[in-house]
Amino acid sequence: DNFTSFTFSEETKNLLKIFPPLHTFFGEYKSAVSANTFLYQKINSVVSSYPLFIFNDINNSKIGVITGIGLWQWKLHNYQVSGNFDAFNEIIGKTVQFLSVKNDKSFFRVNAKQLFNENENVVFDASLYNDSYELINEPDIELVLTNPADNTYDYRFSKKDLAYELDLGQLPSGNYKWQASTKLGTKGYTKNGQFTVREMLMETANLVADHDILQMISNATKGNFYLPQEMHQIEQVIKENDHIKPIVSYQKNYKMMLNSPIYFIFIILLFGIEWFLRKWGGAY
Repeated sequence: DNFTSFTFSEETKNLLKIFPPLHTFFGEYKSAVSANTFLYQKINSVVSSYPLFIFNDINNSKIGVITGIGLWQWKLHNYQVSGNFDAFNEIIGKTVQFLSVKNDKSFFRVNAKQLFNENENVVFDASLYNDSYELINEPDIELVLTNPADNTYDYRFSKKDLAYELDLGQLPSGNYKWQASTKLGTKGYTKNGQFTVREMLMETANLVADHDILQMISNATKGNFYLPQEMHQIEQVIKENDHIKPIVSYQKNYKMMLNSPIYFIFIILLFGIEWFLRKWGGAY
C-alpha cells in the first residue's frame, strides 16, 4: 500500500492477492534504505519483510529485481479468472515504463504512454513533491486534453494514496495533446505531452471462434448449430428441408443484327459480289 513508484488499478490489486505464488529461496533478505518494495514475500500465511518485487535508484540508474521465479503463471491465471491479460500487462507494462524513463528531478511529474490501443483505457499517473522532496497530493491537478479535431476538454486527477491518477477511458483513434498543471503555494507547475490512440480492427482482436456465441445466434434466428464432427448431418438436413428448393431463372436479351460489324461487313460483301457479277455479265 505504501508503494509510490507507479499506480495500478483496483482490479489488478485484487488479482495480485490470488495470483499463484512465485517460488524463491528461503533465507534472509536485506534491501537498501532507498529501495521501494512493490511486493513482499509471504511465508505460508505470514507476510514477511523480505522483498519479492523491489525497485531502487542507484547512481541515476533504475533497478528492478524479482526474487522469485514462475512469473509466467500470473498471465495464465489472469486469463483463467478474467478472460484477458489486462492485470498482468498492466504490471509488466508499468514496470518497464518506470525502469526505462529517465530520472526526473522535477517537483511535478506526469507519466503516460505515448501509444494506446483503441480498446485500451488512457491512464495518466502524476506525482507532486514539496521542497524537501516529500511526496504530497493536497493540491489539485488539472489536465486539458486536445483531440484530433482541436477540441479541448478539462479533467481533474483523482487522489490515490500519495499520488494522482486519471483514467480517461477509451478514446477514438488519432493524435492527442495534453497539458497538466498544478499549483503548490505560490509556485505553478506545468507539464505537456502527446500520445496516439491506434485504431484496432475488431476482426483481428480475437481469431478464436466462440462457439457459445455462435450457438446463441443460431438459436435466436431459428437455425441449427453443428460442431465439426457433426458436419455430415448438414447434407441430409438440407435435402429434407421443404423450404430449400432449386430456383432457375432466365432473362431474354434482344440485339439488332446491324449493331454487329460482322453482319455489316457481310452485307457490304454481298453488294460487292452482286456489282461484280452484273459488270461481268454486262448488266447494269
